[in-house]
Amino acid sequence: MFPAMRYPLWILAANILAACSTPATDLYDTVKLSTLGTPDANLSPDEIKQIPYATAYFKIEGLPRALVVLAFAENNELKWMSADRNLFVTRHGRLVKTLGLRDDLRNLTSSEPDPLHNETLRRVGGHATWRWQAQWSRYPAVHEMCSELTYVATQTVEVNGQPRQLVQVEERVTDVTLAKSYRNEYWLDPVQGDVIMSRQQLGVDLPVVEMTILNPYTP
Repeated sequence: MFPAMRYPLWILAANILAACSTPATDLYDTVKLSTLGTPDANLSPDEIKQIPYATAYFKIEGLPRALVVLAFAENNELKWMSADRNLFVTRHGRLVKTLGLRDDLRNLTSSEPDPLHNETLRRVGGHATWRWQAQWSRYPAVHEMCSELTYVATQTVEVNGQPRQLVQVEERVTDVTLAKSYRNEYWLDPVQGDVIMSRQQLGVDLPVVEMTILNPYTP
C-alpha cells in the first residue's frame, strides 16, 4: 500500500451506499474489495453500472489494478481517489498531478492548449507538438518538456465488456532538461475526443499509469 493521505474515502463510500438501490452490505463489499487492488479489480459491467459515480480503473506499473471513484470535479480537473487514499488528478484525460505516491507528479502546466483534444489529431495523418512544464517530488526543479502527438489508427477496443471504436494516439515526450524521452499512448472517442483509455508515464524513470474510464463524468 502507498502512504495514506488525509482525504476521507469512507465519506465517498457512504455516499455511494446512500445513493444505490443495491443492498448496502453487498455494495460496500464490492467497493471495498475492488478498490483495495488485491488482486486486480475486475468488476462486471452490471456491477460498474450500479455505482452512481464516475469510476475508472487505474493501474500503477508493478502494482495490482484498482477501481477508483471520482472525488471532486473542479476547474476542468477530475480528482480520482483510490481506497488507499492516493489521489490522481486528470485534465481532459491527461494526468497532471498525483498525491500519495512514492514519486509524485506535483504539477503540469502550459501556456499552450493541450493538442491531445484537437479534432485534427483524431484524423488519419494527424500530428501536433506541444511544449509544457512539469515538477515531480523526485525532480523538484521545473523541467521543460516537449511532446509530439501522432495519430496511429482507429481500432476496436473492449471497454467495460463492450466493443468501442477508438482512435489511438501516440505521444513521444522529451524531457528537455534531462535530455531523455518516453512514450505515452491514448485511446480517444472519435467524436467527442474524450480519453477513454491511456498509458501515461509519470516522468523520466517513473512508473507508467494505465487508466480506463468505466463510468464517465457527466457535469
